[in-house]
Amino acid sequence: MKKEIFNEKFFLKLEDNVKKFHELFSFNHLKSEMLEEIISKSMNHIEHEWECYSHNSKYDIKISDFTIQVKSGKIDKKGEKLTISSFRSTKYNTIEKKINFFEENSSDIILSMVFNDVKKEYSIFLIDKKTISYRKEWIKTKGGYSYKDGKVDMKIAHSMSDQLWLDIYIKKLDINPVWKIKI
Repeated sequence: MKKEIFNEKFFLKLEDNVKKFHELFSFNHLKSEMLEEIISKSMNHIEHEWECYSHNSKYDIKISDFTIQVKSGKIDKKGEKLTISSFRSTKYNTIEKKINFFEENSSDIILSMVFNDVKKEYSIFLIDKKTISYRKEWIKTKGGYSYKDGKVDMKIAHSMSDQLWLDIYIKKLDINPVWKIKI
């Protein structure tokens, strides 16, 4: 399914749509629902579901039984770590319940489209669900919970509605951008 969706036709259409967006709007970069919609509009070659402001915890875009989470994310200055925000888990009062929620609601793919302000360029990463496992030995911290292994570090921030944050060490996991869009 992944190859049927994320093919050259999709990326060329996405590139065209992103450039049109930047011609029309002065926003620094795409994020949230705008990013989801641009990606959805670029999938006109395949039947899919997307609903603006749906707040569906399982996916942003669905194609048959294949699910996609869309994230903007940020790359550190060294180009080694991709940071993305994920689920909010306030309603789950134990770490075990939070982990179960994360595991049950993970999409098949995280599509992260990261903007580099200096290069004026988007890098698109596809991160397979199998890359991230939430069933780890979490440590209770002053601000929430954390887990670190130097490949995928995770934290749950109480101050942000128990939001899950992922630091994905792309070089250690050999995850490279699948496409770049220069604006």
